[in-house]
Amino acid sequence: MRLASLTQVPEALRPGYDPQAHGVGIVHLGLGAFHKAHQAALTDLALAAEGGDWRILGVSLRSPKASDELHPQNGLYTLIAKGAEGTEARVIGAIADAICSAGDPEPALAAMA
Repeated sequence: MRLASLTQVPEALRPGYDPQAHGVGIVHLGLGAFHKAHQAALTDLALAAEGGDWRILGVSLRSPKASDELHPQNGLYTLIAKGAEGTEARVIGAIADAICSAGDPEPALAAMA
């Protein structure tokens, strides 16, 4: 999945906003599943409701795995929530980019400055 192919996803599953129309306002250290399932998902809902430049730059401090997975997808990923009422999937667009600062901390430091 990429921004260019987002229109191929059913509208009900897409972010309720154009991710490219919003800038980065959050630098988050750590790109684990908890962050993606909670903070990024709630930021996604806030962007859909109110807009603003609040997309997330995710910074992995040790391993490039998360950034290697998210960067080619333009930060997009599918969140699947399972509950008593069933299973719900939606595409999250709140992560604008993902970088790894293990080898070069300068981009992360510049983003936080």
